[in-house]
Amino acid sequence: MAVEHDFFGVVDAGSDGSAYWSENVELGDLSVDVSLVADDASDLREDDLDLVQAMILSLDGIDRETRESMVAELGDRSSVTVTYVDALIEELGDAVHDVLTDSSGDLPMDVLRSLIVSRVEFRPLSRGTDDVFAVLEYTLGEDLSEDYLVASINRTGEMVDTEIQG
Repeated sequence: MAVEHDFFGVVDAGSDGSAYWSENVELGDLSVDVSLVADDASDLREDDLDLVQAMILSLDGIDRETRESMVAELGDRSSVTVTYVDALIEELGDAVHDVLTDSSGDLPMDVLRSLIVSRVEFRPLSRGTDDVFAVLEYTLGEDLSEDYLVASINRTGEMVDTEIQG
């Protein structure tokens, strides 16, 4: 079964019943791989796709709000964000200063501000406030580290989880 949407066009169901859409979207000066994944295409609703469209069109704001949530995690030494930033600083050593786009003197904050969004995946069938609706992958540079800081947000744009993926 295919779902047609003004923004996404025809979103076809695969042989397993799932739906997938992908495109590169501009985020500032970057081109970011944005995808939509639904395990059961027959469960996709137009309002789900409308919400994904709205989030894609406001990706700058979603990135900004997600970063603010990660900044708040810098105050908790046991947070995943701190673990990721500390590991990057250790892995890159003094070379970390060469790749920072912001240099305020607060190294963990500067690293966090310098991360780029490399990929965003939307999961429109996640409808609860604690469910992961979108996943944003952050990196300092794909050639600098194999690990990504992954932030998961819900339908309202609130961050619900962070993790490190390699």
